[in-house]
Amino acid sequence: MKIQFALIILLSTGLISCKKVQFSSNNTGGASIATTPPGNGTPTPGPTVYPTATPSGTPTITPTPTPTVYPTVTPTATPTVVPTATPTATPTPTPTVYPTVTPTATPTVVPTATPTATPTPPQYVTRTRTFSVTQSMTSVDILLVIDDSSSMAQDNSKLAARLSGFVANLQTGNLDWQMCVTTTDVGYYAGRPLVWSGTSSYLLNRSVGNLSAIFQQTIFDIGSGFSNDEQGIKASVLSILNNSATPCYRPQAALAVVLISDEDERSVGGIYNLSSAQYKPLGPQNYPQAFLDTVGSTFNTSTFTKKTAFNSIVVMDSTCEAAQDAQGTSSFIGSMYMDLSRRTLGSSGSICESDYTNHLNVFKSNIQNAVSSVDLDCNPIAAPIYSGLQGGISTSLSGNRITFTPAIPEGSTVTIMYKCAL
Repeated sequence: MKIQFALIILLSTGLISCKKVQFSSNNTGGASIATTPPGNGTPTPGPTVYPTATPSGTPTITPTPTPTVYPTVTPTATPTVVPTATPTATPTPTPTVYPTVTPTATPTVVPTATPTATPTPPQYVTRTRTFSVTQSMTSVDILLVIDDSSSMAQDNSKLAARLSGFVANLQTGNLDWQMCVTTTDVGYYAGRPLVWSGTSSYLLNRSVGNLSAIFQQTIFDIGSGFSNDEQGIKASVLSILNNSATPCYRPQAALAVVLISDEDERSVGGIYNLSSAQYKPLGPQNYPQAFLDTVGSTFNTSTFTKKTAFNSIVVMDSTCEAAQDAQGTSSFIGSMYMDLSRRTLGSSGSICESDYTNHLNVFKSNIQNAVSSVDLDCNPIAAPIYSGLQGGISTSLSGNRITFTPAIPEGSTVTIMYKCAL
């Protein structure tokens, strides 16, 4: 107030001494300021101008509320937090999709496991085989099966000489043997035995005099040029099935078959590609297993198993096959015959050799050692169980044959329990 009062005094003094001055009005508000001082000389309008300075201080105060704008940050944080939490929580239920895996796994595992597990347990029947080793097993019945087809024309004339060593060994050995003979022609002989030349008997044994001459003459009389449908295995099967009409087989004797042929069963063993011209389909009795089954069902009992050896004198390789073909007729490797020899632990020899004695001597020793192996009526699906087997004797199983090493001695009784698949 002191400042305003001083200013008023100064202005009053100035105005008193100055001349009249006329101001034009350029006031945009339309107001005018009197230029003529009142009669008392007091400048009344002057103070009204200075209060206009008050707004100048007012703006400086106005910015002070400006910080109140910052609270607007609060809503910014609020939506940031709230919506962020909301969408984050929303996907959380998505794990509920995974339970849908449970029904998928349930039907997959349960039905699949049920049918798979059903066939898993093997179905089988348990069988028992008991046999005793007696002296009678040194007896052997021999069946000689000779190929009488046209391809054997040159070979038949040599057979007697090639078998002479075998016959001589029979005469000097300790075996109780007897022999019958038939041919591979099942259409005519059907496995029936032929009468030995110079005798009236189907049987040939060590008690017959002049054995070598009878043997040679019989082979010569059989000759060749007959049926070209060689069926040595089937002839052996039919010979056993018809044994009741002949004395060729004794119940407690071992059995040895000696087959001589330059072709396979039914010429090509049922293999069309070997020769379409000579191919003939195989029947049930043409297979090696048919022979084994026939022996088992005819002779074997719960206390006796017939020792059996199928021995083959056949074409064994391509070299011999070429030599036989050079004689003018086709020959074939005797694959099925050799297979049957392997399955019975018999011997196989080449028809191209000049002497068959060595091969048939192997057969002879196998028969004498009749208790070295036993044939079961199936291929066991598990290791057999033995009782009565002496210590130190090991066993090995191959197919349906059990081999004993060393051979089971006489006087032993062995029981074998084994499982056959149904």
